Amino acid sequence: MKKYILLVALLAPLSGAFAEPEKVECSTEPSLTANSCEVCYIDDFEATATKDGWTSNITNVKIPWKHAGGEKAEIIYDNEQKFPEIKTTLKYTAKPEKASELWTNHETLVWTPFPDHKEVLIENDDEIGLYKLANKAGITVTGKNIDDTLLFLTPLVVRDFDIATNEETSPKTRNVCVLWKFSMKKQEQPLTQIPPEVTTPVVDDAPSTEVAIESTTPAEGDTPAITYTATTETKTDDTAVPSTLNSAGEEKTTVTASQTKTQTGPVMWIALALSLASASAWSAWKKQRV
Repeated sequence: MKKYILLVALLAPLSGAFAEPEKVECSTEPSLTANSCEVCYIDDFEATATKDGWTSNITNVKIPWKHAGGEKAEIIYDNEQKFPEIKTTLKYTAKPEKASELWTNHETLVWTPFPDHKEVLIENDDEIGLYKLANKAGITVTGKNIDDTLLFLTPLVVRDFDIATNEETSPKTRNVCVLWKFSMKKQEQPLTQIPPEVTTPVVDDAPSTEVAIESTTPAEGDTPAITYTATTETKTDDTAVPSTLNSAGEEKTTVTASQTKTQTGPVMWIALALSLASASAWSAWKKQRV
C-alpha cells in the first residue's frame, strides 16, 4: 500500500494555495487552551442587532490542515477522521443537524482511493483545507453579549510518513481549532432627501390701457368739437370690451380686445371719420336755413 502512496506523492504533488483564517498562538484565548487546542485560528463574522441581543448566520467555515514541520510528510486516512465539533455557550441551530450532512471535505483535499480506505499525504510547508460547511448548510447563532465566541474543534488523526523508506509512525490526534468571534454589523445611514424645488408663479400685472374719447354737442354757429371716450383693457383672449361713444345720438360702440390690444391708431381714424361726417351734416343744415 505504501508503494502506491510513494508513487502518488512523487507523480502528483499537491499544488494550489489555500486561504486560511488568521493563525494565532493557542495561549492567547482562554477557550483555546481550555479545549486543548494545538493548532489555532481565529475568524470573525458579522452579527445583526435584535430586540434581545444579536444573531448571526454562518455559512462559510474552513478548517485548515497545515503540516506541523519536520522532514517527514504527514498522512491521514479517511476512516480515522471525525467531523468538527461545536464548542460554545451560545444558542445555535445547525441545518442540517447531522454532522455528516452539515460538513464536507474542502475542495483542496483530494483523497487517493484504495480498496479498503482513502488517504491524503502532504509534505513540509504544505497547507490545504480539511473541512468546510456543505452547500446550503448553515449555523444560526444568537446571543446577548457580543464578546461571546464559538469554537470549531477538529480532532485530526495524523501520522508522520517517510517517503524514502515508505514507513509511517503511529497515529496521533492533533486538535485543530477555529475560534469565531462576532462583531456588530454597522447600520447603513439613510440617504438625505433633497426637498423639491419650489417655483414661484409669474403674475402678469401689465397695466391696462385707457383711451379717452369724448363728444359734446356744438353750440349754434360753431364747428362742432367732437371728443370720444373709449376704455380698453389688455386681455389674453378676444373677449369684447364695451366702449361708450357719446355723440349727438349717444351711439354705443363695442371694441374687441384684439382691436384694443394693438396701437390706438384705428380709434383716431374712427374719430376723424366721425368728425368729418358731423361737419358735413352741419354744413348741410346751415345751407337749408339760408
